[in-house]
Amino acid sequence: TSFSVLLFQTVSPAIGEYCVRIPPGSADAMTKVRNRSAFEQVRNRIADTGSDASMTVFMFDINNLKHTNDTYGHHAGDTIIRSAADLLNTVFTDIGQIYRVGGDEFVVLSEKNYMSAQAMFSLLDQRLKEYNQTAELPLSIAKGFSSNTSRNKGIQELLVMADQAMYEDKRKSRNL
Repeated sequence: TSFSVLLFQTVSPAIGEYCVRIPPGSADAMTKVRNRSAFEQVRNRIADTGSDASMTVFMFDINNLKHTNDTYGHHAGDTIIRSAADLLNTVFTDIGQIYRVGGDEFVVLSEKNYMSAQAMFSLLDQRLKEYNQTAELPLSIAKGFSSNTSRNKGIQELLVMADQAMYEDKRKSRNL
């Protein structure tokens, strides 16, 4: 059985409400979050509207997934990926759409500028701590964000800036 999902989302007052039809196959089979194809549809739609949208891009990358796969097998790595998606859902589902855009990479697109993105990251860190207290395998997630507070950045620039911030977080976690 195939199905479609209609997503109504207000990106900003300037853009207005739009409807994104997520075709069958656009949900990631493993994690049940939206997949890269759905992300690219929304990214392209946002890019077509210009750079005045009020939004925040959050980026995430699972730390040490290769080590988990090499040491415990890909089944363990898949479990880590599903757990990461579940944790991101518990923290970010109310503020934006969650997409799995790569093997261990996730993006959240939010229609708002989150001046308190660090508070969201603190909540994620708390959920990770709780998860790791009972998990068989530890989960660590690098994170970064970028907001269009001055409304002068396009979606691609926001993605690049969030990606750079995420990799800076990843570098810091390796140096601990």
